[in-house]
Amino acid sequence: MPYKKKKILFYLLVTVVALALSSNIIFRTSNVTFVQTSILSMLENYAPKPADLAIEKAVLVKKSNPTEEFNYYRYKATIVLKNNGGSLKNARAVLKMPDGSAKVIKTDENGFSLGAGEKFIAKDEVLFDGNYNGGNIKLEINLTDEFDFDETNNIYETSIFDNTSKIEDLHVSGILPNGGVEIDYDATKFRLLEHQFELFVSNEMKTEGEGKYMNYNGLSYGVFENSFENLNDLMPADDIKSVKIDSETVYFFVKITDPLTGNYAISEVAKIEKEESMTRAEFAKEFITLAKIPVSYEGINNFDDVNSDEWYAPYIQTLYNLGLIKIGVESFGPTENMSRKDALYVVMDYFDADLKIPNGAPHFDDVNFNDKAYAYLESYFGNGLFKYGNSFEPNQPLTKLFLKHLINEYSKNN
Repeated sequence: MPYKKKKILFYLLVTVVALALSSNIIFRTSNVTFVQTSILSMLENYAPKPADLAIEKAVLVKKSNPTEEFNYYRYKATIVLKNNGGSLKNARAVLKMPDGSAKVIKTDENGFSLGAGEKFIAKDEVLFDGNYNGGNIKLEINLTDEFDFDETNNIYETSIFDNTSKIEDLHVSGILPNGGVEIDYDATKFRLLEHQFELFVSNEMKTEGEGKYMNYNGLSYGVFENSFENLNDLMPADDIKSVKIDSETVYFFVKITDPLTGNYAISEVAKIEKEESMTRAEFAKEFITLAKIPVSYEGINNFDDVNSDEWYAPYIQTLYNLGLIKIGVESFGPTENMSRKDALYVVMDYFDADLKIPNGAPHFDDVNFNDKAYAYLESYFGNGLFKYGNSFEPNQPLTKLFLKHLINEYSKNN
């Protein structure tokens, strides 16, 4: 029977029942018992079951990233609506979006109609604040002119995440007496009193991408894209401005949360490793390998402390043949530590880097302008490769991370 006729019959039956009950009360008789039982049975068969509109599932796919002109993520939302109750005919269904806006959903020009057990797929666009990396998106469907039997299934929440750091410029800003480091970052767009600031530190974290080299004075470390996996099962540190270095490798990042919306922003992940120093022989091999220089096996033994049958002899010979070792020096010192400034000489000379003194020199407290390293270190600074601190630590032992950084930077345009 069509829904409309069924509904009319239901109301007629209700009227008959009411009259029967009234007669029973007025005349104090029980002759209507059979009539009541029969009609109530009919009511059960013909009473319209109330609708129960629910959001069964919602899938969000990112369409575009924030821009300077429009600082919002755009997501395409595909929303599966299901009617778990009785049929709906020409109802008014309203979908409420996370930003407070609402949209009327229609299955046809007359309104929203959906049979019992049927599904309907609605599509819309969801906006998310571009100042944040992630949060929960809440969608809500409501019937404004019909009774909805169960409103607990009208809301659907799903999480979104983008790993482009919103807390910028995470870096080491100082060395603490206990061996830890002070950190800093740019969080000017987040008001301190209106947000929760947290620092997460761990011996293991997942990172994305190749990362970039950073340094503070003589400390080298890497900075990488963050991952959603790092947001689970980590306890925030007690201090949000310092990191204790208590293991061979330490990772850390910053998270800022808006307690009202639950939206959060994250920084990149910084990674500090305790690296061993390199000897001069190890440097010779590592430099030639990383710079992809053919090894030279020709030439005479120019150093009294380098035997031709040692593993490092051809690498040192290669440096000599390239003119990267000062002529006339009798010893090379293969087992001595290679210094940071000596590595800078070799790398910059090999890649024929220009030596230019930038404005504002000197920029390092530990390098005198009479020092041979002065022009090299000031050129290094002028190329924007030293952002934080005021000491280069030129005589500090070289590490592989710093060597890789030098080769990567100076091999780009030379």
